[in-house]
Amino acid sequence: MKIKDIFSPFFFVVLGIAFLGVSAWVFLSNNKSAKAIRYKYRLGGMILSLSFFTTSCIPLTTCYDPAPIDNTIYLSHYGENSFAIGDTLFFSIESPTYPYYSYLISDSTSTKNLQEGMLSSSEDHWRYHVPLTENPEYTGKINIKIFGEETNEIKHSKLLFTGISNIHAEEN
Repeated sequence: MKIKDIFSPFFFVVLGIAFLGVSAWVFLSNNKSAKAIRYKYRLGGMILSLSFFTTSCIPLTTCYDPAPIDNTIYLSHYGENSFAIGDTLFFSIESPTYPYYSYLISDSTSTKNLQEGMLSSSEDHWRYHVPLTENPEYTGKINIKIFGEETNEIKHSKLLFTGISNIHAEEN
């Protein structure tokens, strides 16, 4: 725990009590004490200025940032839209709501299924990987689909992601 995490709340409590005390002083003087009003403005300005440094959400989401949408899936291909047979596809899922996820890789017209299975999780449980099979019977455009599953079975329950990419035989 950091020192600022311990002393920040204490400091704000002290400033708040001082602000309440000065506000009572202003009230009891019927707004005639210029010194009390000056202190009240200074304390109020300090509280407003220092509240800039406080955060209330983890992860750091501010009023201006929308919360991530459930089951937002990203395909990590590092700028490339083409994969070699034997490569591994990496997916990351923000705000996952399903206990299991399945995938389906088919040709671009979705008439021939090339590969399907359950997504394998990595150590951090929000990144998943799919090794492309070493079967070089298809090259060209592929359709990648990710589904949310309630059980550990491939049922293609809820389509969450679809994307088109290319697969090619590895060049020697």
